[in-house]
Amino acid sequence: KKLEELSARFGKPFVAAIEQNKAEHAADCARSCELFYCSDDDTNTIRWDPETHADTSFTSYSFGSVPPEDFSQEFHFPLDLIKVTEGTPLFSAEESARVIQQAEEEGVDKNEYKSGKYKLGGDWLVNLPQTRSWFNSKLEHVLFPLLHHLFPE
Repeated sequence: KKLEELSARFGKPFVAAIEQNKAEHAADCARSCELFYCSDDDTNTIRWDPETHADTSFTSYSFGSVPPEDFSQEFHFPLDLIKVTEGTPLFSAEESARVIQQAEEEGVDKNEYKSGKYKLGGDWLVNLPQTRSWFNSKLEHVLFPLLHHLFPE
């Protein structure tokens, strides 16, 4: 509804800019899905198996009474968007050490780049194919199902 009001107010140039933004966003998403795991739109295929992580629980903490700028009407208060695991972690210390070692073998620590006025060390996951493969597997089998479970809306 808001977009319709703005379109009527600002006319064809506004509508054209919105349509261009939608097309660019779709293209960016498609490019991302070439390298990173993207779930299909069928949320019925996403399953969090509570038995797999039977010793892992989650505590929710309130985000407070300040509504987010985007989608404030869709959220119900109080927001409990902060989730903290308790018990068995999602990734063991051994698995975490292995993926860190893998990233180091792929040269994660050999790059430096600027982000604004700061120099950052490290590299982009896109440049670490074996580490990215591990990450994509975790997106598909752990993180996406978990996020779908914790945030079903």
